[in-house]
This record gives sequence, C-alpha cells and structure tokens, in this order.
Amino acid sequence: MLKKRVLVLSATPWSMKDEQTQQDISGVSIHYIIDSKENDGKLKGTKPAKATISLEKFNAIPQLPAFLDADFDLKNSQGKMVLDLKNIDGKHVPLAFA
Repeated sequence: MLKKRVLVLSATPWSMKDEQTQQDISGVSIHYIIDSKENDGKLKGTKPAKATISLEKFNAIPQLPAFLDADFDLKNSQGKMVLDLKNIDGKHVPLAFA
C-alpha cells in the first residue's frame, strides 16, 4: 500500500440498487487532487480524480476541502499501472480561504 497526501475537494455518499443483482450498494464518491508529475504536454493544470470508498468511512471525513493522507494500491488499467484510492485518513490540514 502506498500513502500519499491528497487535496480532497468533496465527499458525497450514495446508494442504489444494482440492476443485475438487485442488491443495495452504497459508497462515498471522493473528488481529490493528487500531485502528479505525469503530463503528456496536452494538459495545463491538474484534473481532479474521482474514486469511491466505503460508506462507513463518511463520518470520519472532516470539513472539506482539506489535505488528507490517503492509502492507494497499484492496479493495472488498460495496460497501465494506476493508483487506486482505498482509504483516507480523517486527520487533516484544513484549507482557509481569505
């Protein structure tokens, strides 16, 4: 597992019924920015990333936006290794807007 500090912009809980299995599923959509050195020259700035974590972790998320430590796994996506968000730590460095 890889730990990195990320800027979490928002966290939104969701729930729905899986159309194939008819089971209730839920989670928390996380929009975040991670410091990435990869750039193919076609992008200026940073695109926010989106991931889902378990719904049980929602109450541990502090006021956002904030810098949080995040746990990632590496996974293969279409032949390219990418970071897969697994967990975020509720200890944070809050942002203050003047």
